[in-house]
Formats: sequence, C-alpha cells, structure tokens
Amino acid sequence: MSSVSNPTHASRPAGAAGGRRTGAQPARVRWDRLGRMAMLFVLLVLLYLYISPVRSLISAFHQSAAQRSEVSALSRTTTRLLAERAALRSSAAVELDARKQGLVKPGEKEFVIFGLPAN
Repeated sequence: MSSVSNPTHASRPAGAAGGRRTGAQPARVRWDRLGRMAMLFVLLVLLYLYISPVRSLISAFHQSAAQRSEVSALSRTTTRLLAERAALRSSAAVELDARKQGLVKPGEKEFVIFGLPAN
C-alpha cells in the first residue's frame, strides 16, 4: 500500500497537530452540541409561553379568594339586616319608635315633665 491511499493525511501539512484545523479543511458541524442548543432554545420558548398563563392563574386565584371573603361579609350583613327588618316590623318596635317621636295613642293624654336630673 502506498501512502497516497489516505488523502486526508496527505493533504495535512506536517506542522498541523491532530486537533487543529487549517484553512484548507471545512469546519465540521457538531450535531450533538447543535441539538442540545436547539433543545435548550425550545425549552426556553416553552417556558416563556407558560409564564403568562401561570401569572393569570395566580391572579385569578387571589381575586377569587378576595371575592369569597367579600361575599361572606355581605352574607353576614344581609342576615343582620333581615333580622333588623323583622324586628322593626313588629308592633312593639313601631310603637316604641312612635313614642320616641312624641306620638300618643288615641285617648291618651300627653305629659311633658321638665327639669328631671339626667341619669
């Protein structure tokens, strides 16, 4: 066999070391590195696409918690107001309110007493 059968060794200059590339050789594509970089890029794009929906979900969760507490407070207020309305509709409450305003029943006499000490 002659040394001409291997053209890559024949075209390499004598001073070139094993790992160095010379201008005469085309650069090899490192597919493993390119694949990793592509996967990293895709992962970053997917991560970016997930950020906005996750932020919206967290915001909606906080809003729903605030609205639940507001509904609870409004429910307690409604219960209190319904009880107050029922109490004010009774005849005793109506009579008490009328007496505070100075009204008397038909046939009664009104007496106003001045100069009483304050309790």
